[in-house]
Amino acid sequence: MIIFFHMHRCAGASIVSAFSKAGHSIVSPARDGMPLASAGGTVPLKLWDMKSEQLSMWIKSQREANRNFFAARWNHFDARLYRELEDELKFTCVRDPYERFLSSYKEWHALTGDDVEDWYKEQELQRYNFSVCENMPNYYTRMLCGLGTDSQRPLTRMHYELASSALHSMRYVLFLESPDPFKELFIDGHIEEDVEKLNMSYDMDEFDVPLPSFEERFKEDNAYDYELLESVRNANKRMN
Repeated sequence: MIIFFHMHRCAGASIVSAFSKAGHSIVSPARDGMPLASAGGTVPLKLWDMKSEQLSMWIKSQREANRNFFAARWNHFDARLYRELEDELKFTCVRDPYERFLSSYKEWHALTGDDVEDWYKEQELQRYNFSVCENMPNYYTRMLCGLGTDSQRPLTRMHYELASSALHSMRYVLFLESPDPFKELFIDGHIEEDVEKLNMSYDMDEFDVPLPSFEERFKEDNAYDYELLESVRNANKRMN
């Protein structure tokens, strides 16, 4: 089974589309590849609530139905499960945390008109019937340690270590800013063509967004995420 850990505003829908075009059997018809709780519904299956045995049985049932790809989004799994899924091909795609934040804010501003200072860290965002941490500091760390739908709990170093272990357990960690971020997927035969990099633009002038300059403060608030991605880059350098 190929498990794609879909990070918000990191070209996830494009990646799911590329796998579908390459002939992979996607578990869900949803554009983001997230399994649904019921056929024909829109509410995602809460994979993150499953215990190890439940998740293994669910993956087995999908494999028996000749499906070989799904995306985990919104929240991922209990952090301990990443290592237990070592027989599955796991990967994700990330981008600079500030670039991802601006892209996410652009999407929400188009819907709500919220000022960025009000939106950043000040409220719980709702998707379906649960909260999400798309506007919260250290988004990647929260997703990978299992707190993606618990946006108010303070992060600790223990959470960072869990997230780091999860990220380093993946076959591929793709960086969207790379000149050819999907090259490994093509070389290894998972996709057949280049992936259109959607969600890369965040042209604030298009939406006339009054965005204050708070990049420096953002980087301080998101120290775990920057450290997390740098650790993967360093690991990749050692391997190469």
